[in-house]
Amino acid sequence: MFKMVQKYLERIAVPYQIRENKQVFDFEVDAPEGHWACMLLLCGRSGIAFYSVLPFKVPEENRSDLALYLMQINNERIFGNFELDQQTGEVRFKTYIDTEAQQLSERMLDRCLLINVSCMQKFLPRIKSKIKQHSAQAA
Repeated sequence: MFKMVQKYLERIAVPYQIRENKQVFDFEVDAPEGHWACMLLLCGRSGIAFYSVLPFKVPEENRSDLALYLMQINNERIFGNFELDQQTGEVRFKTYIDTEAQQLSERMLDRCLLINVSCMQKFLPRIKSKIKQHSAQAA
């Protein structure tokens, strides 16, 4: 899987870094909606997790409201989900490829990446707006 992911990222011309454990590929996305970090995590033989990480931490006072909002978004999602770390305020969008059920292909990587990035593009402005709205109401 490592070699296929490496070849795939090179083919689509995405600059990346590999962490020491050779299980994580880090790269960044720069879109009109914002700039954020991404990571592709090799989960042994079972699969590949792809994360887009919000470029900011959610303030503690906004986390409960945002968690409810993310649950609403997740309820409408078929593939992928948002996660909020209540301790740190980090928000991620995760998609996953199960490689035990089927052999990994570039088409699967493409689909996973496209869904992940397009979902972050769609919801990043909405999440920012939700946080600003809550902060304004609290003031």
